[in-house]
Amino acid sequence: MTTLQIAPRTLRHHLQDVMEKIGVQERTQAVVWALENGLGEKRLREMQESYGADEK
Repeated sequence: MTTLQIAPRTLRHHLQDVMEKIGVQERTQAVVWALENGLGEKRLREMQESYGADEK
């Protein structure tokens, strides 16, 4: 398997760019934004099912 390797500084830069584009200042806010905009719904459902949480 081939992996992409980037420096931590490069990752921070890309994260900051994305967060600026979606209008948030913290990673937690970015997660909330992603969930509110339909990103990661499959994984969220899987986690809810594995913990026995009720679905919406």
